[in-house]
Amino acid sequence: MSEKLELTGKKFGYLRILSFKETKNWMTFWNALCICGKECVVPGASVKSGHTKTCGCRFNKQKHGMTKTRFYNIWRGMFARVYKQPKKYPHHRGLTVERRWRDFKNFRDDMYESYLRHVKEFGEKNTSIDRVDNGKGYSGKNCRWATIELQLLNRKNTIYLSDGKSMKTLKEWAMMKKQTYNTLYTRYRRGWSDSAIINGKK
Repeated sequence: MSEKLELTGKKFGYLRILSFKETKNWMTFWNALCICGKECVVPGASVKSGHTKTCGCRFNKQKHGMTKTRFYNIWRGMFARVYKQPKKYPHHRGLTVERRWRDFKNFRDDMYESYLRHVKEFGEKNTSIDRVDNGKGYSGKNCRWATIELQLLNRKNTIYLSDGKSMKTLKEWAMMKKQTYNTLYTRYRRGWSDSAIINGKK
């Protein structure tokens, strides 16, 4: 197997090899994604030997004063699930973190205020990042803060319904409307519209 084929998709240290870039002066160079979110070009021999493990970010210790916070670890965890530990998180295969969020400061600007509000209401240990649509990756449009209970509801086979104003799971609507889950699910199986399922009027 050629080196071009054997490196693509593999992990070396905190780097994931994305694709072959070029051969120059008898050396191969590769496009890689660091766990910090930065894309870089690295020498194939250097990553295979273990000499190059990151993009040069020193394990992403950015000067933002939040390195030791749980919020920062949540951000790092996104990259670990998507890029570094695909076998441990098989449901994350094929997903990505949006380019803007590859810079922690942008993630902080987008999510920290809502994080603090959620923590105040539910506690820090019961606050984690959740993808609204599990078929899509991490982005400002697809992520929210959720309790452990809400995350358990949010599986790939979860049914989502919209009343035109908000999107909730079938179970959430059932609890809100004080109906049984089976009642709403029966309407869903019969092909009723979202509004009809939620309100009981076909």
